[in-house]
Amino acid sequence: MRSLEKTSPLKSSFWSNESNFSLVVSSIFLLLGFIGILHHEMWRDELQAWMTARDSVSLAGLAAAVKYQGHPLLWYLGLYAITRFTHNPLAMQLLHILIATATVWVFVRFSPFTKLQKLLFAFGFFPFYEYAIISRGYALGILFFFIFCAFYKERLKKPLLLSCFLFLLCQTSVLGLIIAISLEAMLVFDLVSARRQQLSKTTLALMLAVFFSGVIVSIWQIIPPQDSGYATGWHLLFNHFRLERISGLLSLTYFCSPHYWLFELSSGAQQKVGLFFSACLSGLLFIYASIVFLRKPKILCLYACGTLALLAFFYFKYEGYAWHHGHLYILLIACFWLSAGYPDSAPGSAFFDKLSAMGKKYLVLFVGALLTVHFYQGARAYARDYVYPFSAAKETAQFIKEHGLKEVLIAGDPDYAVSPIAGYLDKKIYYLREGKFATYVQWDNKRLKAYDLNKLWEEPALRKKKFLLVVNQELKAPPYPAEKIGEFTEEMARGEQYWLYAVNFEN
Repeated sequence: MRSLEKTSPLKSSFWSNESNFSLVVSSIFLLLGFIGILHHEMWRDELQAWMTARDSVSLAGLAAAVKYQGHPLLWYLGLYAITRFTHNPLAMQLLHILIATATVWVFVRFSPFTKLQKLLFAFGFFPFYEYAIISRGYALGILFFFIFCAFYKERLKKPLLLSCFLFLLCQTSVLGLIIAISLEAMLVFDLVSARRQQLSKTTLALMLAVFFSGVIVSIWQIIPPQDSGYATGWHLLFNHFRLERISGLLSLTYFCSPHYWLFELSSGAQQKVGLFFSACLSGLLFIYASIVFLRKPKILCLYACGTLALLAFFYFKYEGYAWHHGHLYILLIACFWLSAGYPDSAPGSAFFDKLSAMGKKYLVLFVGALLTVHFYQGARAYARDYVYPFSAAKETAQFIKEHGLKEVLIAGDPDYAVSPIAGYLDKKIYYLREGKFATYVQWDNKRLKAYDLNKLWEEPALRKKKFLLVVNQELKAPPYPAEKIGEFTEEMARGEQYWLYAVNFEN
Protein backbone atom coordinates (compact mmCIF):
# COMPACT_ATOMS: atom_id res chain seq x y z
CA MET A 1 0.00 0.00 0.00
CA ARG A 2 2.99 2.31 0.34
CA SER A 3 2.95 2.80 -3.41
CA LEU A 4 -0.28 4.70 -2.95
CA GLU A 5 1.32 7.30 -0.67
CA LYS A 6 1.29 9.87 -3.44
CA THR A 7 -2.49 9.94 -3.29
CA SER A 8 -2.39 11.42 0.22
CA PRO A 9 -2.67 15.22 0.45
CA LEU A 10 -0.96 15.31 3.86
CA LYS A 11 2.60 16.30 2.90
CA SER A 12 3.86 18.71 5.57
CA SER A 13 6.93 17.78 7.58
CA PHE A 14 4.83 17.36 10.72
CA TRP A 15 2.40 14.96 9.04
CA SER A 16 5.16 13.02 7.35
CA ASN A 17 6.17 11.72 10.78
CA GLU A 18 4.14 8.54 11.36
CA SER A 19 4.29 8.93 15.13
CA ASN A 20 2.89 12.47 15.04
CA PHE A 21 0.18 11.52 12.57
CA SER A 22 -0.95 8.46 14.53
CA LEU A 23 -1.02 10.46 17.77
CA VAL A 24 -3.19 13.21 16.26
CA VAL A 25 -5.60 10.81 14.57
CA SER A 26 -6.02 8.67 17.69
CA SER A 27 -6.48 11.80 19.83
CA ILE A 28 -9.26 13.06 17.55
CA PHE A 29 -10.76 9.57 17.57
CA LEU A 30 -10.69 9.48 21.38
CA LEU A 31 -12.28 12.93 21.67
CA LEU A 32 -15.09 12.17 19.23
CA GLY A 33 -15.54 8.74 20.77
CA PHE A 34 -15.86 10.24 24.25
CA ILE A 35 -18.51 12.68 22.99
CA GLY A 36 -20.24 9.77 21.26
CA ILE A 37 -20.47 7.52 24.31
CA LEU A 38 -21.88 10.40 26.38
CA HIS A 39 -24.76 10.60 23.90
CA HIS A 40 -25.19 6.85 23.43
CA GLU A 41 -27.94 5.04 25.33
CA MET A 42 -26.66 1.53 26.01
CA TRP A 43 -28.84 -1.39 25.05
CA ARG A 44 -29.26 -4.93 26.32
CA ASP A 45 -26.13 -6.51 24.80
CA GLU A 46 -23.89 -3.89 26.38
CA LEU A 47 -25.53 -3.87 29.79
CA GLN A 48 -25.89 -7.66 29.87
CA ALA A 49 -22.11 -8.02 30.03
CA TRP A 50 -21.83 -5.17 32.53
CA MET A 51 -24.45 -6.63 34.88
CA THR A 52 -23.01 -10.14 34.58
CA ALA A 53 -19.63 -8.87 35.79
CA ARG A 54 -21.08 -6.44 38.33
CA ASP A 55 -23.39 -8.92 40.02
CA SER A 56 -21.07 -11.94 40.08
CA VAL A 57 -19.71 -12.32 43.59
CA SER A 58 -16.72 -14.44 42.56
CA LEU A 59 -14.68 -15.36 39.50
CA ALA A 60 -16.14 -18.86 39.62
CA GLY A 61 -19.65 -17.40 39.58
CA LEU A 62 -18.68 -15.12 36.71
CA ALA A 63 -17.35 -18.05 34.68
CA ALA A 64 -20.55 -20.03 35.29
CA ALA A 65 -22.75 -17.09 34.25
CA VAL A 66 -20.75 -16.30 31.10
CA LYS A 67 -21.02 -19.88 29.81
CA TYR A 68 -24.70 -19.17 29.07
CA GLN A 69 -23.69 -16.26 26.82
CA GLY A 70 -21.40 -18.06 24.38
CA HIS A 71 -18.34 -15.88 24.94
CA PRO A 72 -14.88 -16.38 26.46
CA LEU A 73 -14.16 -14.59 29.71
CA LEU A 74 -11.57 -11.96 28.79
CA TRP A 75 -13.92 -8.98 28.28
CA TYR A 76 -15.89 -9.95 31.37
CA LEU A 77 -12.73 -10.15 33.47
CA GLY A 78 -11.96 -6.54 32.60
CA LEU A 79 -15.48 -5.52 33.56
CA TYR A 80 -15.30 -7.61 36.74
CA ALA A 81 -12.21 -5.68 37.80
CA ILE A 82 -13.72 -2.23 37.33
CA THR A 83 -17.08 -3.18 38.88
CA ARG A 84 -15.25 -3.83 42.14
CA PHE A 85 -14.77 -0.03 42.29
CA THR A 86 -17.90 1.40 40.65
CA HIS A 87 -21.41 0.42 39.59
CA ASN A 88 -21.66 3.25 37.05
CA PRO A 89 -21.82 1.66 33.56
CA LEU A 90 -20.08 4.72 32.11
CA ALA A 91 -16.87 3.07 33.36
CA MET A 92 -17.41 0.26 30.83
CA GLN A 93 -17.88 2.78 28.03
CA LEU A 94 -14.67 4.57 29.00
CA LEU A 95 -12.73 1.30 29.04
CA HIS A 96 -14.18 0.35 25.67
CA ILE A 97 -13.37 3.65 23.96
CA LEU A 98 -9.80 3.39 25.24
CA ILE A 99 -9.54 -0.09 23.68
CA ALA A 100 -10.98 1.23 20.40
CA THR A 101 -8.55 4.16 20.43
CA ALA A 102 -5.60 1.84 21.03
CA THR A 103 -6.75 -0.23 18.04
CA VAL A 104 -6.86 2.85 15.81
CA TRP A 105 -3.44 3.97 17.05
CA VAL A 106 -1.90 0.58 16.19
CA PHE A 107 -3.51 0.65 12.74
CA VAL A 108 -2.51 4.22 11.90
CA ARG A 109 1.00 3.86 13.32
CA PHE A 110 2.00 0.51 11.82
CA SER A 111 -0.20 -0.36 8.83
CA PRO A 112 1.17 0.21 5.31
CA PHE A 113 -1.81 2.20 4.02
CA THR A 114 -1.64 5.80 2.89
CA LYS A 115 -2.54 8.53 5.36
CA LEU A 116 -5.80 9.21 3.59
CA GLN A 117 -6.71 5.52 3.65
CA LYS A 118 -5.85 5.34 7.35
CA LEU A 119 -8.14 8.27 8.10
CA LEU A 120 -11.01 6.78 6.12
CA PHE A 121 -10.61 3.42 7.86
CA ALA A 122 -10.23 4.82 11.37
CA PHE A 123 -13.49 6.76 11.11
CA GLY A 124 -15.32 4.05 9.21
CA PHE A 125 -18.46 2.31 10.41
CA PHE A 126 -16.88 -0.61 12.25
CA PRO A 127 -13.84 1.00 13.95
CA PHE A 128 -15.56 4.29 14.74
CA TYR A 129 -19.07 3.15 15.60
CA GLU A 130 -19.76 -0.55 15.91
CA TYR A 131 -16.51 -1.35 17.73
CA ALA A 132 -16.14 1.96 19.57
CA ILE A 133 -19.42 3.66 20.53
CA ILE A 134 -21.24 0.39 21.24
CA SER A 135 -19.44 -1.37 24.11
CA ARG A 136 -18.86 -5.07 23.50
CA GLY A 137 -15.94 -7.45 23.74
CA TYR A 138 -15.35 -7.63 19.98
CA ALA A 139 -13.21 -4.47 20.07
CA LEU A 140 -10.71 -6.32 22.23
CA GLY A 141 -10.41 -8.99 19.54
CA ILE A 142 -9.77 -6.39 16.81
CA LEU A 143 -7.03 -4.85 18.99
CA PHE A 144 -5.16 -8.16 19.37
CA PHE A 145 -5.68 -8.88 15.65
CA PHE A 146 -4.05 -5.58 14.68
CA ILE A 147 -1.23 -5.98 17.23
CA PHE A 148 -0.50 -9.35 15.60
CA CYS A 149 -0.38 -7.64 12.18
CA ALA A 150 1.94 -4.94 13.52
CA PHE A 151 4.40 -7.51 14.91
CA TYR A 152 4.14 -9.92 12.00
CA LYS A 153 7.20 -8.47 10.27
CA GLU A 154 9.16 -9.75 13.30
CA ARG A 155 7.82 -13.29 12.86
CA LEU A 156 11.26 -14.83 12.35
CA LYS A 157 12.58 -13.24 15.53
CA LYS A 158 9.52 -13.33 17.79
CA PRO A 159 7.31 -16.27 16.76
CA LEU A 160 6.40 -17.13 20.34
CA LEU A 161 5.18 -13.58 21.00
CA LEU A 162 2.89 -13.79 17.97
CA SER A 163 1.38 -17.00 19.30
CA CYS A 164 0.78 -15.23 22.62
CA PHE A 165 -1.20 -12.53 20.81
CA LEU A 166 -3.25 -15.25 19.13
CA PHE A 167 -3.80 -16.89 22.52
CA LEU A 168 -5.40 -13.62 23.64
CA LEU A 169 -7.36 -13.28 20.41
CA CYS A 170 -8.88 -16.71 21.08
CA GLN A 171 -10.19 -15.42 24.41
CA THR A 172 -12.27 -12.58 22.89
CA SER A 173 -15.01 -14.34 20.89
CA VAL A 174 -15.73 -17.40 18.79
CA LEU A 175 -15.09 -15.23 15.72
CA GLY A 176 -11.73 -14.23 17.16
CA LEU A 177 -11.04 -17.93 17.68
CA ILE A 178 -11.80 -18.70 14.02
CA ILE A 179 -9.52 -15.90 12.79
CA ALA A 180 -6.78 -16.89 15.24
CA ILE A 181 -6.74 -20.44 13.89
CA SER A 182 -6.30 -19.10 10.35
CA LEU A 183 -3.51 -16.77 11.46
CA GLU A 184 -1.63 -19.45 13.41
CA ALA A 185 -1.78 -21.81 10.43
CA MET A 186 -0.29 -19.11 8.19
CA LEU A 187 2.36 -18.24 10.80
CA VAL A 188 3.51 -21.84 11.27
CA PHE A 189 3.59 -22.53 7.53
CA ASP A 190 5.50 -19.30 6.94
CA LEU A 191 8.09 -20.10 9.59
CA VAL A 192 8.56 -23.71 8.58
CA SER A 193 8.99 -22.79 4.92
CA ALA A 194 11.31 -19.82 5.57
CA ARG A 195 14.86 -20.40 4.37
CA ARG A 196 16.47 -17.44 6.09
CA GLN A 197 16.32 -18.99 9.54
CA GLN A 198 15.95 -22.50 10.84
CA LEU A 199 13.04 -22.73 13.27
CA SER A 200 14.01 -24.89 16.23
CA LYS A 201 11.74 -27.73 17.22
CA THR A 202 11.63 -26.34 20.76
CA THR A 203 10.36 -22.95 19.56
CA LEU A 204 7.80 -24.58 17.30
CA ALA A 205 6.60 -26.82 20.14
CA LEU A 206 6.26 -23.84 22.50
CA MET A 207 4.37 -21.84 19.89
CA LEU A 208 1.91 -24.65 19.28
CA ALA A 209 1.55 -25.34 23.00
CA VAL A 210 0.71 -21.71 23.73
CA PHE A 211 -1.71 -21.45 20.83
CA PHE A 212 -3.55 -24.73 21.34
CA SER A 213 -3.87 -24.06 25.05
CA GLY A 214 -5.60 -20.82 24.02
CA VAL A 215 -7.90 -22.74 21.68
CA ILE A 216 -8.77 -25.31 24.34
CA VAL A 217 -9.40 -22.68 27.03
CA SER A 218 -11.57 -20.68 24.64
CA ILE A 219 -13.63 -23.68 23.55
CA TRP A 220 -14.08 -24.78 27.16
CA GLN A 221 -15.54 -21.36 27.97
CA ILE A 222 -17.74 -21.21 24.86
CA ILE A 223 -19.35 -24.65 25.19
CA PRO A 224 -22.79 -23.95 26.70
CA PRO A 225 -24.29 -25.76 29.70
CA GLN A 226 -26.76 -28.56 29.05
CA ASP A 227 -29.72 -26.34 29.95
CA SER A 228 -28.65 -23.47 27.70
CA GLY A 229 -31.41 -21.97 25.59
CA TYR A 230 -29.38 -19.64 23.36
CA ALA A 231 -28.25 -20.61 19.82
CA THR A 232 -27.82 -24.25 20.78
CA GLY A 233 -28.74 -25.83 17.44
CA TRP A 234 -26.71 -26.55 14.32
CA HIS A 235 -28.12 -25.98 10.83
CA LEU A 236 -26.68 -28.99 9.03
CA LEU A 237 -29.39 -29.45 6.42
CA PHE A 238 -29.36 -27.59 3.13
CA ASN A 239 -31.52 -24.47 3.20
CA HIS A 240 -31.51 -22.46 -0.03
CA PHE A 241 -32.87 -19.28 1.54
CA ARG A 242 -30.36 -19.39 4.42
CA LEU A 243 -27.48 -20.13 2.05
CA GLU A 244 -28.46 -17.17 -0.13
CA ARG A 245 -28.55 -14.85 2.89
CA ILE A 246 -25.16 -15.96 4.16
CA SER A 247 -23.65 -15.89 0.66
CA GLY A 248 -24.65 -12.25 0.34
CA LEU A 249 -22.85 -11.14 3.49
CA LEU A 250 -19.59 -10.20 1.77
CA SER A 251 -21.19 -7.54 -0.45
CA LEU A 252 -23.41 -6.27 2.32
CA THR A 253 -20.49 -6.05 4.78
CA TYR A 254 -17.79 -4.80 2.41
CA PHE A 255 -20.03 -2.00 1.18
CA CYS A 256 -21.63 -1.47 4.58
CA SER A 257 -25.30 -1.65 3.71
CA PRO A 258 -27.30 0.09 6.48
CA HIS A 259 -29.77 -2.81 6.45
CA TYR A 260 -27.50 -5.83 6.03
CA TRP A 261 -27.95 -7.03 9.62
CA LEU A 262 -31.74 -7.12 9.29
CA PHE A 263 -32.03 -9.52 6.33
CA GLU A 264 -35.06 -7.45 5.32
CA LEU A 265 -34.49 -6.01 1.86
CA SER A 266 -38.20 -6.04 1.00
CA SER A 267 -40.82 -8.72 0.62
CA GLY A 268 -41.86 -11.34 -1.90
CA ALA A 269 -40.22 -11.36 -5.32
CA GLN A 270 -38.19 -8.21 -4.64
CA GLN A 271 -36.60 -9.83 -1.61
CA LYS A 272 -35.59 -12.89 -3.63
CA VAL A 273 -34.06 -10.70 -6.33
CA GLY A 274 -32.23 -8.62 -3.74
CA LEU A 275 -30.78 -11.67 -1.99
CA PHE A 276 -29.76 -13.24 -5.29
CA PHE A 277 -28.05 -10.01 -6.40
CA SER A 278 -26.19 -9.74 -3.06
CA ALA A 279 -25.04 -13.36 -3.31
CA CYS A 280 -23.77 -12.90 -6.89
CA LEU A 281 -21.98 -9.67 -6.00
CA SER A 282 -20.40 -11.36 -2.98
CA GLY A 283 -19.09 -14.12 -5.22
CA LEU A 284 -17.53 -11.57 -7.56
CA LEU A 285 -15.95 -9.68 -4.65
CA PHE A 286 -14.49 -12.89 -3.24
CA ILE A 287 -13.04 -13.79 -6.65
CA TYR A 288 -11.61 -10.30 -7.13
CA ALA A 289 -9.96 -10.25 -3.69
CA SER A 290 -8.52 -13.69 -4.38
CA ILE A 291 -7.12 -12.45 -7.70
CA VAL A 292 -5.45 -9.52 -5.92
CA PHE A 293 -3.67 -11.97 -3.61
CA LEU A 294 -2.66 -14.40 -6.37
CA ARG A 295 0.98 -13.33 -6.24
CA LYS A 296 1.02 -13.81 -2.45
CA PRO A 297 -0.22 -17.38 -1.89
CA LYS A 298 0.07 -17.31 1.92
CA ILE A 299 -2.19 -14.26 2.13
CA LEU A 300 -4.53 -15.80 -0.42
CA CYS A 301 -4.80 -18.88 1.79
CA LEU A 302 -5.42 -16.73 4.88
CA TYR A 303 -8.10 -14.69 3.14
CA ALA A 304 -9.89 -17.65 1.56
CA CYS A 305 -9.74 -19.93 4.60
CA GLY A 306 -10.62 -17.19 7.10
CA THR A 307 -13.51 -15.82 5.05
CA LEU A 308 -14.99 -19.22 4.25
CA ALA A 309 -14.63 -20.34 7.87
CA LEU A 310 -16.51 -17.27 9.11
CA LEU A 311 -19.25 -17.75 6.51
CA ALA A 312 -19.50 -21.44 7.45
CA PHE A 313 -20.00 -20.46 11.09
CA PHE A 314 -22.73 -18.01 10.10
CA TYR A 315 -24.46 -20.69 8.05
CA PHE A 316 -24.11 -23.74 10.25
CA LYS A 317 -24.34 -22.15 13.69
CA TYR A 318 -25.43 -18.53 14.01
CA GLU A 319 -26.38 -16.01 11.33
CA GLY A 320 -25.23 -13.07 13.41
CA TYR A 321 -25.60 -9.31 13.14
CA ALA A 322 -23.51 -6.31 12.11
CA TRP A 323 -20.96 -6.69 14.90
CA HIS A 324 -20.39 -10.32 13.89
CA HIS A 325 -20.25 -9.76 10.13
CA GLY A 326 -17.80 -6.90 10.58
CA HIS A 327 -15.04 -9.48 11.12
CA LEU A 328 -15.26 -10.27 7.40
CA TYR A 329 -14.35 -6.67 6.60
CA ILE A 330 -11.63 -6.49 9.26
CA LEU A 331 -10.10 -9.71 7.90
CA LEU A 332 -9.96 -8.26 4.38
CA ILE A 333 -8.25 -5.08 5.62
CA ALA A 334 -5.76 -7.15 7.63
CA CYS A 335 -4.97 -9.24 4.55
CA PHE A 336 -4.13 -6.07 2.62
CA TRP A 337 -1.95 -5.02 5.57
CA LEU A 338 -0.07 -8.32 5.81
CA SER A 339 0.32 -8.64 2.04
CA ALA A 340 2.54 -5.55 2.00
CA GLY A 341 5.18 -7.55 3.89
CA TYR A 342 5.48 -10.22 1.20
CA PRO A 343 7.24 -9.89 -2.15
CA ASP A 344 5.30 -10.89 -5.23
CA SER A 345 5.79 -14.46 -6.39
CA ALA A 346 5.19 -15.83 -9.85
CA PRO A 347 1.58 -17.06 -10.14
CA GLY A 348 2.65 -20.10 -12.18
CA SER A 349 1.16 -19.38 -15.60
CA ALA A 350 0.78 -16.52 -18.06
CA PHE A 351 -2.99 -16.56 -17.57
CA PHE A 352 -2.78 -16.12 -13.80
CA ASP A 353 -0.07 -13.50 -14.28
CA LYS A 354 -2.38 -11.41 -16.48
CA LEU A 355 -5.26 -12.02 -14.08
CA SER A 356 -3.17 -10.80 -11.16
CA ALA A 357 -2.04 -7.71 -13.07
CA MET A 358 -5.65 -6.88 -13.88
CA GLY A 359 -6.60 -7.19 -10.22
CA LYS A 360 -3.77 -4.91 -9.11
CA LYS A 361 -4.78 -2.35 -11.74
CA TYR A 362 -8.07 -1.64 -9.97
CA LEU A 363 -6.85 -2.17 -6.40
CA VAL A 364 -6.59 1.54 -5.51
CA LEU A 365 -10.12 2.15 -6.78
CA PHE A 366 -11.46 -0.89 -4.93
CA VAL A 367 -9.86 -0.03 -1.60
CA GLY A 368 -10.85 3.63 -1.97
CA ALA A 369 -14.48 2.70 -2.65
CA LEU A 370 -14.62 0.40 0.37
CA LEU A 371 -13.08 2.89 2.76
CA THR A 372 -15.14 5.82 1.48
CA VAL A 373 -18.44 3.98 1.86
CA HIS A 374 -17.51 2.87 5.38
CA PHE A 375 -16.43 6.40 6.28
CA TYR A 376 -19.81 7.73 5.14
CA GLN A 377 -21.75 5.07 7.03
CA GLY A 378 -19.62 5.64 10.14
CA ALA A 379 -20.37 9.37 10.10
CA ARG A 380 -24.05 8.65 9.45
CA ALA A 381 -24.36 6.14 12.29
CA TYR A 382 -22.47 8.43 14.69
CA ALA A 383 -24.70 11.40 13.83
CA ARG A 384 -27.92 9.40 14.18
CA ASP A 385 -26.83 8.00 17.53
CA TYR A 386 -25.94 11.52 18.67
CA VAL A 387 -29.35 12.90 17.72
CA TYR A 388 -31.72 9.99 18.38
CA PRO A 389 -31.92 7.63 21.38
CA PHE A 390 -30.36 4.27 20.62
CA SER A 391 -32.51 2.65 23.30
CA ALA A 392 -35.36 4.01 25.43
CA ALA A 393 -33.99 2.15 28.48
CA LYS A 394 -32.01 5.09 29.85
CA GLU A 395 -34.94 7.50 29.56
CA THR A 396 -37.27 4.95 31.17
CA ALA A 397 -34.88 4.37 34.07
CA GLN A 398 -34.50 8.12 34.54
CA PHE A 399 -38.29 8.51 34.67
CA ILE A 400 -38.50 5.80 37.34
CA LYS A 401 -35.84 7.53 39.42
CA GLU A 402 -37.32 11.02 39.06
CA HIS A 403 -40.77 9.84 40.13
CA GLY A 404 -39.50 8.03 43.21
CA LEU A 405 -40.32 4.57 41.87
CA LYS A 406 -36.90 2.96 42.08
CA GLU A 407 -37.61 1.33 45.45
CA VAL A 408 -40.97 0.00 44.28
CA LEU A 409 -41.20 -3.66 43.26
CA ILE A 410 -40.71 -3.81 39.48
CA ALA A 411 -41.82 -6.68 37.23
CA GLY A 412 -41.09 -6.92 33.54
CA ASP A 413 -41.41 -8.93 30.35
CA PRO A 414 -39.75 -9.96 28.12
CA ASP A 415 -36.62 -10.24 30.21
CA TYR A 416 -34.11 -9.50 27.44
CA ALA A 417 -35.90 -6.25 26.55
CA VAL A 418 -36.40 -5.08 30.13
CA SER A 419 -32.89 -6.00 31.34
CA PRO A 420 -31.15 -2.73 30.30
CA ILE A 421 -33.48 -0.86 32.67
CA ALA A 422 -32.16 -3.08 35.49
CA GLY A 423 -28.67 -2.10 34.37
CA TYR A 424 -29.35 1.62 34.58
CA LEU A 425 -31.26 1.32 37.86
CA ASP A 426 -28.70 -1.04 39.43
CA LYS A 427 -31.72 -2.95 40.74
CA LYS A 428 -33.16 -6.43 40.37
CA ILE A 429 -36.38 -6.74 38.37
CA TYR A 430 -38.83 -9.61 38.69
CA TYR A 431 -38.60 -11.29 35.28
CA LEU A 432 -41.96 -12.90 34.66
CA ARG A 433 -40.90 -15.59 32.22
CA GLU A 434 -38.05 -16.66 34.52
CA GLY A 435 -40.12 -16.34 37.70
CA LYS A 436 -37.32 -14.71 39.69
CA PHE A 437 -35.68 -11.42 40.63
CA ALA A 438 -32.55 -10.78 38.57
CA THR A 439 -30.56 -8.19 36.65
CA TYR A 440 -28.76 -9.93 33.76
CA VAL A 441 -30.57 -12.61 31.79
CA GLN A 442 -29.51 -16.23 32.23
CA TRP A 443 -30.04 -17.70 28.78
CA ASP A 444 -31.32 -21.11 29.88
CA ASN A 445 -34.11 -23.13 28.31
CA LYS A 446 -36.51 -22.44 31.19
CA ARG A 447 -37.20 -18.93 29.89
CA LEU A 448 -37.94 -19.81 26.27
CA LYS A 449 -41.69 -20.03 26.73
CA ALA A 450 -43.40 -16.65 26.27
CA TYR A 451 -45.22 -15.25 29.29
CA ASP A 452 -48.97 -14.60 29.10
CA LEU A 453 -49.44 -11.09 30.53
CA ASN A 454 -53.17 -11.68 30.81
CA LYS A 455 -52.43 -14.15 33.61
CA LEU A 456 -50.27 -11.74 35.56
CA TRP A 457 -52.64 -11.79 38.49
CA GLU A 458 -51.86 -15.50 38.99
CA GLU A 459 -48.16 -14.79 39.69
CA PRO A 460 -47.45 -15.88 43.33
CA ALA A 461 -44.67 -13.31 43.88
CA LEU A 462 -47.01 -10.43 42.95
CA ARG A 463 -50.16 -11.34 44.86
CA LYS A 464 -51.55 -8.68 47.20
CA LYS A 465 -48.90 -6.19 46.15
CA LYS A 466 -48.53 -2.90 44.36
CA PHE A 467 -45.83 -2.90 41.72
CA LEU A 468 -44.56 -1.31 38.55
CA LEU A 469 -44.97 -3.35 35.37
CA VAL A 470 -42.52 -2.72 32.51
CA VAL A 471 -43.30 -4.16 29.07
CA ASN A 472 -42.18 -3.46 25.50
CA GLN A 473 -45.67 -3.34 24.05
CA GLU A 474 -48.85 -1.54 25.05
CA LEU A 475 -51.33 -3.62 27.03
CA LYS A 476 -54.77 -4.05 25.44
CA ALA A 477 -57.53 -4.12 28.06
CA PRO A 478 -55.71 -6.25 30.67
CA PRO A 479 -58.01 -8.22 33.03
CA TYR A 480 -56.57 -6.51 36.11
CA PRO A 481 -56.20 -2.91 37.34
CA ALA A 482 -53.27 -1.35 35.43
CA GLU A 483 -52.76 2.40 35.03
CA LYS A 484 -50.38 3.53 32.32
CA ILE A 485 -47.98 6.05 33.83
CA GLY A 486 -45.32 6.30 31.13
CA GLU A 487 -44.60 5.55 27.49
CA PHE A 488 -41.15 5.67 25.88
CA THR A 489 -41.11 4.70 22.23
CA GLU A 490 -38.21 6.55 20.59
CA GLU A 491 -35.33 4.15 19.99
CA MET A 492 -33.02 2.77 17.29
CA ALA A 493 -32.16 -0.64 18.75
CA ARG A 494 -35.45 -2.35 17.83
CA GLY A 495 -37.49 -3.88 20.66
CA GLU A 496 -36.45 -1.45 23.38
CA GLN A 497 -39.56 0.68 23.59
CA TYR A 498 -41.28 0.66 26.98
CA TRP A 499 -44.66 1.14 28.58
CA LEU A 500 -44.92 1.54 32.35
CA TYR A 501 -48.01 0.50 34.31
CA ALA A 502 -48.87 0.89 37.97
CA VAL A 503 -50.56 -2.38 38.99
CA ASN A 504 -52.44 -2.90 42.26
CA PHE A 505 -53.15 -6.42 43.45
CA GLU A 506 -53.63 -5.46 47.11
CA ASN A 507 -57.38 -5.83 46.98
